[in-house]
Amino acid sequence: MKTAFSKIIYRGRQVYWALKSNIKPEEVIWAKNLLNPNEYAIFTQLSRADRRHSLDVAWLCANSTHLLSNEERTLLLKSALLHDMGKRHYPLQLWHRIVYVLLQNHPWWLKALKEKSSLGKALWVMAQHSNLGAEEAAQLNWSPDLVALIRHHHDRQVVLSEPLDKLIGILQSADEKS
Repeated sequence: MKTAFSKIIYRGRQVYWALKSNIKPEEVIWAKNLLNPNEYAIFTQLSRADRRHSLDVAWLCANSTHLLSNEERTLLLKSALLHDMGKRHYPLQLWHRIVYVLLQNHPWWLKALKEKSSLGKALWVMAQHSNLGAEEAAQLNWSPDLVALIRHHHDRQVVLSEPLDKLIGILQSADEKS
């Protein structure tokens, strides 16, 4: 379990990473080769910080794929690159993300703000991005497995059938570390 101090340090690093999020050309090529054109188009619509984060999650996942089949590996890496696609539904700024982190354990604040301000809309998108992304992926007729991984990437209580249960565990762990 993280201590309060380690959480502060971790969040500070996240702010730094968001401000300094550079993406190398070879990383773009890697993502483009992994995703189909429709998926890649959505990946490119993510903010630079979200693309950087998604690439970091994918690299962490890639280091855990030695026991996976090629199909499972591809599904895991696609879900890592696209897990935050729901955040594209509002032009989220760094300060929105900071406020969300501060309020995420106080849902009554999120609900009250949602109904009263554009800040509330940003916080609602942050809170619902998993569902927003999954709904969009389902409408685009993406595989039900990819939709499930996008939908549940923050849901620690979810139990999925194998191999999805194994993949969601890897994705969630990588997302938390990045």
